[in-house]
Amino acid sequence: MTKLRIGVVGLGGIAQKAYLPILSHAEQWTLVGGFSPNQQKAQAVCDSYRMNCFSRLDELAAQSDAVFVHSSTASHFEVVSQLLKVGVHVYVDKPLAAELDQAEQLIELAEKSGKSLMVGFNRRFAPRYRQLHQQLQQQPAASLRMDKHRSDSVGHNLRFTLLDDYLHVVDTALWLAGGDAKLLSGQITANASSR
Repeated sequence: MTKLRIGVVGLGGIAQKAYLPILSHAEQWTLVGGFSPNQQKAQAVCDSYRMNCFSRLDELAAQSDAVFVHSSTASHFEVVSQLLKVGVHVYVDKPLAAELDQAEQLIELAEKSGKSLMVGFNRRFAPRYRQLHQQLQQQPAASLRMDKHRSDSVGHNLRFTLLDDYLHVVDTALWLAGGDAKLLSGQITANASSR
């Protein structure tokens, strides 16, 4: 059986701390390489994981059956579109796209191409959350409280922060509640410097 060939787009923090350590040590697939517009940074990351560094997205796509996309949200539409159009399965970090109409276009493109498109809500795969999810399926909770605490900046604006970071809280709460949840209250508090 031929091993699945995996590529990675976007080699920043989330790729380095959450994905590459796992992708580079599995035997079920081959990690063919990575791509990032910042070639100097990309080369250093690729060297540390002993994988090829591609200078163009289309070159990585040509060598991959599936690609993990960890690039900026603003780039998701363009990157994911390119990959789906050349017949590559895609896993993309949340959110799927910066705008709703772009997300809808990507879903339509995936359906037309017959390729898988998965949005990575990675909390669903964290061992503690999975354990809690199993417990709640057997014995549902009357209420569920989710908190998110940040010690650094919340982002360059509120919309970005909600869609790019706090979306994990919303998704995790809905998933834990089995999709049957109602928001009773919510609050975002910022310090004096609006951070």
